[in-house]
Amino acid sequence: MLFQGVVDFINSTRGVGIKEGKVNVSKIYNCFQTEFGETGQDVLMHLLKYAKPKLKKQLQAIGQISNFTYDWNINAAQKVSN
Repeated sequence: MLFQGVVDFINSTRGVGIKEGKVNVSKIYNCFQTEFGETGQDVLMHLLKYAKPKLKKQLQAIGQISNFTYDWNINAAQKVSN
């Protein structure tokens, strides 16, 4: 179950986004970088391990992380319907 959560997160725009030839990853990977390795390249290797084929190919072609971002909309209050 945890494995699937990792795969789902990395392969969603919440985890990794590719825009204009740049790799943007969740700020979680910056805040907890030591959990994934010592460098950005270590984080990239972690992403490659769980990336689906299309994302994996893009990550390999770009070869580096450009930015760590956080989507504050994740924390936004949402309307609950009854």
